[in-house]
Amino acid sequence: MIRVAAAQGGAASVSTNAELKRQLGQMIVADPAGIVTYYIINKSVAGKPIFNPSVKEDLRIIGAVANAFNERRPSDPRTGYLRRLFLGNRPKSNLDALNEGNLRVANEVRAFDIKLFDNTGKEHSLLDVTSEGNVVILNFTAYTADGSPALNVALNKVYEKYRSQGLEIFQVAFDDDEYAWKQAAKNLPWITVLNGPNDGDKALRDYNVGALPAIFIFDRNGDVVERVSDISTLDSSVARRL
Repeated sequence: MIRVAAAQGGAASVSTNAELKRQLGQMIVADPAGIVTYYIINKSVAGKPIFNPSVKEDLRIIGAVANAFNERRPSDPRTGYLRRLFLGNRPKSNLDALNEGNLRVANEVRAFDIKLFDNTGKEHSLLDVTSEGNVVILNFTAYTADGSPALNVALNKVYEKYRSQGLEIFQVAFDDDEYAWKQAAKNLPWITVLNGPNDGDKALRDYNVGALPAIFIFDRNGDVVERVSDISTLDSSVARRL
């Protein structure tokens, strides 16, 4: 992707290529503590970093990645490097909430918003939900899929166990039959919204989702910290964030 962008616009333009950075941002959100993400954060072209720590928006991305590494790879030497990269470029006046060995990127969420309506017609914003200080499960699903009932049973077990400790679920359903979706959604205790045929696939593209279901976890700071590939590990993944 980087080579193509350089070939099309010249190497010097890569660091300001908004479409390229959007696509790379999708990869970062999909796996913020991954090695590929670490590579992206540290990639330079023509002597210019694609994600420049001196640029506020880029520094937010670096901070979110540093936070994810701190959560999932605390002993990895890359984690220490990312911490130093972020803290060394953050304005000193904003460092009050950080203490040594415990990185928290407060109020600097790096995620893509999703604004859709629930079965009562109320609009919900994912970023509003993740800014309330709760651990949030983001689930992309289809109620008409064969495995949907079993998935919702598994989600409900985790939700009932941890909701009193600050767990919320934001479930996005990709279903064509709005009536059938409403009948199922009204029986669920968490936030359920519909991404219908007219809403397109932007949410799936933003979160790099190629197949349903897909599950992400946001920590209390509003950062995407994990993509859950095995539903049996969801309980322990949530427990670590609470």
